[in-house]
Amino acid sequence: MTDGEQPKSFWLRIPWWVWVGGIVVVFVIGSITNALNGTAGAGTPTAAVATSPTPSPTVVPAQSPTITESATPLPSAPEPAPTAAPPADPTQTTTGLTGTFAQSACDQEGQRLFEFGWNPAFIFGLLGESIDGANYFMKFTAEVTNESNAEREVTVECTVTGTNDAPVIVSFFAY
Repeated sequence: MTDGEQPKSFWLRIPWWVWVGGIVVVFVIGSITNALNGTAGAGTPTAAVATSPTPSPTVVPAQSPTITESATPLPSAPEPAPTAAPPADPTQTTTGLTGTFAQSACDQEGQRLFEFGWNPAFIFGLLGESIDGANYFMKFTAEVTNESNAEREVTVECTVTGTNDAPVIVSFFAY
């Protein structure tokens, strides 16, 4: 500053780009405020989407239920007529033996007969199964091992009778 110069005011010392940036910020904030208030520019209303006010929830006082007594008793339902025996369950024998217990009995018999190695394929090697009255028949593949540790795949036919509590092997063939 020289001797004859007056000091610049604070506002005059601010660079021009700060002024421009400030004007832009004020303009943007003003535009957002106008949009939220529904006015444009100098108080001119803009086209706004009409919305209905959200209704407030209605509170209903709780009422206790009332019991009504009737002087005349309600008629009772008629007795159902006797029906035939329920249809037989296709998943079990007439004695109640299911496939799970028949499979378990076949597995135990295979372990007994092939003591050096028995690996049945009940799921992927199941070739067939059927129920004939009190007998449950299964045909499946198994891998067996002999005393020399030689392995071989065999086909097994196993017939089981009895109940889930006491299954009995009728026949067991491995070939």
